[in-house]
Amino acid sequence: MPIAPEFRKRYPPHWQELRAQIMVRAGGCCERCGKPDRARVEVIWDGSGRWRLSTAAGVWRDRNQQPAAAPNPLKTRSTLVVLALCHWPDRSPEACDPDGLFLLCQGCHQWIDRSLHIASYRRTCRRRRERHQVTFAHLGLELPAPEEPLE
Repeated sequence: MPIAPEFRKRYPPHWQELRAQIMVRAGGCCERCGKPDRARVEVIWDGSGRWRLSTAAGVWRDRNQQPAAAPNPLKTRSTLVVLALCHWPDRSPEACDPDGLFLLCQGCHQWIDRSLHIASYRRTCRRRRERHQVTFAHLGLELPAPEEPLE
């Protein structure tokens, strides 16, 4: 995943070399679930993390790379795996110790950062409510401003 221009100065100048080093360590696969980089996989969107390579009738795997039961084929979809570095447990871009960087697919990265995404979503909803920007135009409704601040 490309680094946003406004954050580039927070990363070390040798970032690309560090990323290549982590890619070699991970063997070109997600360090959590084992999905290979730039591979097309079938995934099921039920929260189980089950996946398999699309190129063959492969074995379904769970988030821990263990064999898993096959899902209903109507509930799967194909996606391209794109691996990115995840800072963990220190999430700041300045934290560049190789022991704190992990190569993850987009699904595992979202899972690891879920608390950040939930907090961001709540802040966005609160701001929109405060500015009366939350509307349900397709229903012809508009939400009133909240009486008290949301937590």
